[in-house]
Amino acid sequence: MSRVFNYDRVPRNHKFRLSLNKDVATLRCEFQDLIEKLRMMCGSQGLVYKGIPEANFKEGIPLLEVEVVYEKQSCKVLILKHDVYIIGYSWMGKWNIFNDIRFKLAGVLMLKENSSYTSGLPSTLGVAALVDAVRRMNSNDSRERKFGCEILFVHLCESVRFEPIRQKIIEGIKKVSEDGTEEENEVFDGFDSAEEEKEVFEWVDEAANFPDVTRHALQKANLNFHGSVAGFEEMDSMAHQWSGLSKIWAKHCATGSLDPFNTKDVRSILKKCGISSIRSIKYVLALMSSQNLEELKDSYVPTAKSSAVERACFESVCKQVKIWSGERALVLSRFQV
Repeated sequence: MSRVFNYDRVPRNHKFRLSLNKDVATLRCEFQDLIEKLRMMCGSQGLVYKGIPEANFKEGIPLLEVEVVYEKQSCKVLILKHDVYIIGYSWMGKWNIFNDIRFKLAGVLMLKENSSYTSGLPSTLGVAALVDAVRRMNSNDSRERKFGCEILFVHLCESVRFEPIRQKIIEGIKKVSEDGTEEENEVFDGFDSAEEEKEVFEWVDEAANFPDVTRHALQKANLNFHGSVAGFEEMDSMAHQWSGLSKIWAKHCATGSLDPFNTKDVRSILKKCGISSIRSIKYVLALMSSQNLEELKDSYVPTAKSSAVERACFESVCKQVKIWSGERALVLSRFQV
């Protein structure tokens, strides 16, 4: 049974606005602030839903409104708090809801389109994509407006859910030229990532077949720990070195420089953790900072039939989780990763 909700009940503190008519520094700050507010509103209380806490609608306010503005054009979307999903958009002053959403606004008809992806993911993330979304959302073609919603879904909803996506969008917030394409910005792109990063991580090329830890994320999961488990050695190192990794990343984010990575001690830490690039350390920290440790520890419990290898693996995970928990508590009190 679909729920019927009166839009007039959405209070002002559930409505947000992002203006793209700002300088790069201001826009980056305001985008990050918007995502943090959406996370807080969507995940303030309740059960865990796909990695974030499900919102508890004690006040009966299940919706958030986000308006994105570029020059004299703007667009508005409605986000359902409990699953962080765009359910519809405003067109010609009226709300339109996708036809597969089990939620209804009083007096609003369903669209012909559903909420699933139809145009594929946007090829870029950042200002250029957001500008494109605003322009598409103001098109007379409903298919264009649908694609605009899909772009906003990635930039807003997926940023709320996944820290690596938010970071990638922040990197993509650069100056926008008159034709809507991105331009390089010297203030925030203070180094040539292809060349300078190669120099800082030149030791990776020197070590034949260096095993980057992120390769394990691309392999098929094996939660039952049958046989030997690749990655445990790096996991153990990360559990012990999470504080150090976070400090390095915090310095890099604050200065935009690769200097924090270019020391003998740091290289030693990165080697032990299987980290061979900026991308790797960013993804590792994002994953580790959001991981539910108790859920990880309880993902597999040995039985009487479990092999010695399985039991040893389980004991290793429990040990690492204990260390990791203490490291993370210390770091989160000092750094914003």
